[in-house]
Amino acid sequence: MRNALHYAAIEIGDPLLITSLSSSTQKIEQVGYLQQRKGRALCVDVDPKFRPAKGTPIRVSRLDGSSAQPAFSSEIIGRSRLYGHMPVLLIRDQQQPAQAAFRIPAGLRTEIYWQRSDAGYSAKTALLTDLSGEGARLFARSLPDVEEVSIKIALPDGFIEASSTRRSQHTSRKFSPDAQSTQLQDTQNQALRDSFSMIECHLVESSVFRRNDLDIIHALSLSFVQPHEGCFRLVRFLERQALQRGAEATRQQAAA
Repeated sequence: MRNALHYAAIEIGDPLLITSLSSSTQKIEQVGYLQQRKGRALCVDVDPKFRPAKGTPIRVSRLDGSSAQPAFSSEIIGRSRLYGHMPVLLIRDQQQPAQAAFRIPAGLRTEIYWQRSDAGYSAKTALLTDLSGEGARLFARSLPDVEEVSIKIALPDGFIEASSTRRSQHTSRKFSPDAQSTQLQDTQNQALRDSFSMIECHLVESSVFRRNDLDIIHALSLSFVQPHEGCFRLVRFLERQALQRGAEATRQQAAA
């Protein structure tokens, strides 16, 4: 049967009827409005007292006047606050296929930071595996116990060099390549690195990727609080690298 989302698209601002089952199998209904889409999550504002647990199966339908359109199945993947004050439920976005949420493999060293629920602070290393301009997926040995986290991405040297070359092509040639211009270039390169520090994110999904006797590897899906222009540029750089590697492999095969 065709999913209702394919013929009843949900738009920002649409009223939604969310139906869940309590432990006594009694139906619980709540009306909210779609405020944002973040990665693979629908952000729906609801009564703060409506707090179904993460993983709770639900039915969602778009209200049209006084009637509800055909419903689709989804689940609660967390809670968050928009603009620092608006409580929202994070509902899995069934309109967006999982494979479309992230654009390109990355394989970059990353650090993830969060303020723990016990008022402590954590900073852990992780591996960024997939990236887009609006979110990321990474592997980590630690699972944050909160939904608001920040990440710092270690940039590839090639990306920094390419950015520096592009800047020099748009800069006046009145400065000779002396110590002063070299210092300016170093300052600009550091500013580029800093722009990939403390990228604010929402943790929208987590799962156990691998478990053994020594440790557990968690797969984390993050949605950026704001689209990150630098990450869009990094994605384009990684795409060009992948194409170049593919072309080189084809040439080597043809020469063999």
